[in-house]
Amino acid sequence: MARLTFFDIVFKSPLTILVQDGTTLKFYFPAEKTLYLDSIETINLKNYATIDIDFALLYPFASGQIPVLDGHSIKQGLIAENDSNRSYLVLENRDYFQTISFSGDFPDKILYIRKSNRNKTEFYLEKPQREKTGLFYRKIRMLAPDSGGRLSFTFSEIRYDVRMDAATMLKINLDKGAKIVNMQ
Repeated sequence: MARLTFFDIVFKSPLTILVQDGTTLKFYFPAEKTLYLDSIETINLKNYATIDIDFALLYPFASGQIPVLDGHSIKQGLIAENDSNRSYLVLENRDYFQTISFSGDFPDKILYIRKSNRNKTEFYLEKPQREKTGLFYRKIRMLAPDSGGRLSFTFSEIRYDVRMDAATMLKINLDKGAKIVNMQ
């Protein structure tokens, strides 16, 4: 269960509301007055943005996790020649290469290369916040150089161990005349 609201950086108005309830995903775009119903198992982000990456590789960031390729094998581990504090872990599976860059013990950059078309997607992990035994990045920037796509996620009001009301969290108030589009 999750709820994310993406705001316009200038006007502070909601651009997208994303709600996950089990395997069901709901994307509401208030400006378009459109609610899209999708599934975490079959979602294609190209239906919503110019991003050529699997949703499963983005989603862990929202919960403070570092995404790792499913069914991966370790291709290589490297330590930078000119900086002993910087190291790299290269993973691969049948669809992607993934390079995780570490500064000390913590990841600070992730690069994905899709094997089928060599498209790259880069993530920059900034403003780490430690909480008890966890680590959460308050800012994540995504660049997709091949498509020109850019996203910047800034997480605010991060709270841990807060009891949430599922009915309130999963409810999306639709504008009058909103369309519902089933993408499944």
